[in-house]
Amino acid sequence: AGRSITASNKMGWNAMHRACMTGDENVVRALLVSAGAEEAIAARDTEGYTPLHIAAGRGHAHAVRRLLSAGARADATSEDGSTPMHMACRALAESSEPDKLDLQERIFNVMLYILAGGGLLESRDAKGIPAVQILTHIQRSKLLSRIHGEN
Repeated sequence: AGRSITASNKMGWNAMHRACMTGDENVVRALLVSAGAEEAIAARDTEGYTPLHIAAGRGHAHAVRRLLSAGARADATSEDGSTPMHMACRALAESSEPDKLDLQERIFNVMLYILAGGGLLESRDAKGIPAVQILTHIQRSKLLSRIHGEN
């Protein structure tokens, strides 16, 4: 018998946080049908990050989609006011090198899933910074093209 999926480590991470960090789709899927899944999805680590924050920041679109379908809050805020959209925008801003096009594409998909799940590009963190402001002009243009189905 294993530990409960809601058991957490010193950082406050449970099994769902860890699965969202690695992005293992099979593990995420299995955890979502486990006892305690709802609690594990809503759990916050010591900095207030939910598993959705972690998956969004790592560009794991399949995990983001599954978490949102299972009831994860797209508008959840961490201790510093960051939403999953902030995490995705930071990840995209940090992945601007040409050799990271696959990661960029996954992050754009993450952002579209978060928008569809009720997240906002305009959501502000504790410093008042809207998530969309983290992106470069080119990244904002590419995202808007995807939102409007132009790409």
